[in-house]
Amino acid sequence: VKQEEPSSTVTYQTSSGGFANIVQMAQGNCDMSIVHLGEAVIASKGETPFQEPMEDFAVVAVLYNWAPMQWLMNENFAEEHNISSIADIKGTPVDLIVNKNGILPSILAEASLKKLGIGFSDIESNGGSIQYQGSQTAEELMKDGRGDVWTNAMFIGTGSIGSIAESVDLRLLSVPDDIIAYMSETYGSVPYT
Repeated sequence: VKQEEPSSTVTYQTSSGGFANIVQMAQGNCDMSIVHLGEAVIASKGETPFQEPMEDFAVVAVLYNWAPMQWLMNENFAEEHNISSIADIKGTPVDLIVNKNGILPSILAEASLKKLGIGFSDIESNGGSIQYQGSQTAEELMKDGRGDVWTNAMFIGTGSIGSIAESVDLRLLSVPDDIIAYMSETYGSVPYT
C-alpha cells in the first residue's frame, strides 16, 4: 500500500475484530478495514453490539472463504449420547466451548443452536456448560476432557484440530440443511462441504 501511495498508513490492531473496525471507519479513523461478512451484516442491521444500523460502509472484496464454523465433538461423548448432528445436542449435558463472548463465532454458535430450540441456558439447565474461550485455551480444554464439543470459525486443516485429535478422537458434527439456509440468509454465512 505504501509503495502505491506513500502517505498511506496500514495499522494492525487487536480488538473485538471487525466490529471495532466498523466503528473505527464510522468515526473517521480509517478509510478501509477488514471485517467478516457476518460482522458487516450485524452492523448493517444495528444488532448487538451496535445501537443502530451502520450504513456508511460497503464490502469491496472477499479475502477468504475457507474458515467455516466447525463443530468438533469428543467421539466418546458423541457415541454415548448418539450425536451426529448439532440438533442431537438438545437435552444432553454437553460442555460446549465457543469463542470469546460477543465476537462473531460465539454469536453464530448461539444463533445456530437457538434456531434449533437449544438455548445456552437450556444447555446449562441440562447439566452442561458454556465456556467462552479463545482457540488455544479451547484446544487444551478439549484435550483434557473439560469440553465435549468445540465450535469456532476455523480454517480447513488448522493445526488446532490436528493437535486435539492426537489426544482425543473427534467427530465432526453435521449441521441441518435448514440451519445452514438460515445462517446464510441471516448472517451471510457460506455453506461449506
